[in-house]
Amino acid sequence: FKQKTAYEIGVRLVGSEMCIRDRLYCAVLFELLPLDAPQRHEKYKAWAQDWSQYLQGRGVAPDQVAFLIRDAPTSEAELAVILETGRAIQEGEPRFKIWNDLHFPDLNRAPANTDTVMREACDIQCFNVQHYLAQPAAYQAFMEKYRRPGLMWWTYTGGGSHRLTDPYVAWQLRFWFCHDQQLRGAHFWAFGDGNGGFGWNEYLNAGPSRSPFYLSADTVVPSKSLEAMREGAQDYELLQMLRAHLLRANDAPALRQLQRDVQHVLSAHRLALWSWHEAKDRSTADQVRKKVLRQLSD
Repeated sequence: FKQKTAYEIGVRLVGSEMCIRDRLYCAVLFELLPLDAPQRHEKYKAWAQDWSQYLQGRGVAPDQVAFLIRDAPTSEAELAVILETGRAIQEGEPRFKIWNDLHFPDLNRAPANTDTVMREACDIQCFNVQHYLAQPAAYQAFMEKYRRPGLMWWTYTGGGSHRLTDPYVAWQLRFWFCHDQQLRGAHFWAFGDGNGGFGWNEYLNAGPSRSPFYLSADTVVPSKSLEAMREGAQDYELLQMLRAHLLRANDAPALRQLQRDVQHVLSAHRLALWSWHEAKDRSTADQVRKKVLRQLSD
């Protein structure tokens, strides 16, 4: 969804109860018509109807399609564009999804029309995890306020993804956080963001590389951050499998213990420990993972 390609959106959490049918085809809407353009609503409605017919003819169901209307909106004007465009698109094809990454470092200063956007033009809300960690109580209240069937919650890292961030905290534990909050997507800025150059020699770049790869003109080499991302996604699957198993067994004590174990791991998932050089215990995820595997194998 970001500025390079659609493939830079990160790692989609599939979950043990889901399948390949759940995949999304995602697009960014550029060069939007001004809000006062003649017949703007009717044009977007007709456009959505036409695209729905075209995509279904190619075997893509409308509920597999998501649109980003404005990236990381912070102003009332940007939210107004999302609201009016989203309404028109979903009037033309109600099954299309509107994907938002409303970007509020301080939820107390969110624009007045945030409420309407969340209720009428949002099917997937992807929040910045660093904003959450700075205001956890406020974000939990925000999620609870707008929680409803059909609304999915995802999360991403913006400028905090780079070589100086701890692969364990900023990359692997993201997926433990997603399990804890029952989020459906984890994203990272961004697979192709070399900040004007390549990761092998960042002194020549405009700033730090935020890609989990070491890129060059003709090579792609994975980093510890990418390996941590892969391991975290696997951890998420194991945690979801155990949670589903315990729910089926109606084992409330074991569920509470699993929650305590996850919280123990997430005690390191803090902004104060975000940087690689900050000392922390990186063994807790391994310890809990072994425990989870033993429970699943019993």
